Amino acid sequence: MKKILMTVLAAVFFILGVIGLLIPVIPQIPFFVLSVLLMSAASDRFKKAFTETRLYKKHLEKHVVKHHRLAAWLNGSEEEGKDGLKKPEALNA
Repeated sequence: MKKILMTVLAAVFFILGVIGLLIPVIPQIPFFVLSVLLMSAASDRFKKAFTETRLYKKHLEKHVVKHHRLAAWLNGSEEEGKDGLKKPEALNA
C-alpha cells in the first residue's frame, strides 16, 4: 500500500513539474526532485537506475555518503565521525 501511495504521489508531483514547465509562474524543479525521491523510495529498480547515472555520481553521491556517515555517527554506529571528532556525551544517552 505504501509503495502504491508513493508512486501515485510521484506521478502527481511529476505532472505538477510538467505544468511548471508550461506555466513559468509555477516552479518545476522542486516538483521533479520530489518525484524522483518518491519513486526512489517506492521502487528499487528505479533507485538503482537513478544511482547509476552520471548526474547522480557527479553531483549527488558525495552528499548521500556524507549524510549516511553522519546518521551512522549520530546513531552510535561509529565511535568517531569524519575528521576524528568524538561523539558528544549528550548524544550517548
